[in-house]
Amino acid sequence: MVEVNLPRHILDRAERRWAQKLEAQTRIWKLAERSHHSVTDQGVPVVRRRERRKLTKEVA
Repeated sequence: MVEVNLPRHILDRAERRWAQKLEAQTRIWKLAERSHHSVTDQGVPVVRRRERRKLTKEVA
C-alpha cells in the first residue's frame, strides 16, 4: 500500500464513511438472509424465477 501523509482528521472521516457503507451493506445482506430473498448491495430486491416444468408427451 502507498504511504500517504494526510492529516488524521481527513483519514478518520474517510474511514468512518467507508465503515458506515460496509455496515449498511451488512444490514441489507442480513435482512435478505432472514427473509430468504436476494438483495443487491444497494438494497434492490432480486427476483429469481423458477424453471418451467418440461411438458412430457403422453403416448396414446
